[in-house]
Amino acid sequence: MKKILLVEDNGIITRELEDALANYHIEKAYSVCSALDRWILDGPFECIIVDLQISPEGLSPEENGFYTPLFGMAFINKIKDLTNKEEEDNLKKRIIIYSGYVKELKQHSLYNEHKLWQTKDLTICEKDTTSISKVVNMALNILK
Repeated sequence: MKKILLVEDNGIITRELEDALANYHIEKAYSVCSALDRWILDGPFECIIVDLQISPEGLSPEENGFYTPLFGMAFINKIKDLTNKEEEDNLKKRIIIYSGYVKELKQHSLYNEHKLWQTKDLTICEKDTTSISKVVNMALNILK
């Protein structure tokens, strides 16, 4: 059974995504630390859905200050660092950023030259009242 890592701290959204993706094995995480644990202990995952504003648990004070409020990017960058260069492009194709902070992420990506903010090749879905079906369709396309 294909596996999805869902990094989301909103219980209602988590339940809706679990229901919509019931044919897949879903591992859940709510913080940077728990997401890294799931990645290391339960990976590999065919699809990774990441909210940007999750708990910063597991980040150093310096990292916390750098990533505020886009803590999901800390997780994405940490797993990228755990992936060899050959697998990095494949990893990018499996990630969906699902957040209400998409505008902030794009602003950081435009105005910050630091490599941590590069969003090229990542699938991004902005949270709104109709976005559950959008992110589910994006995940299903990745899982084909």
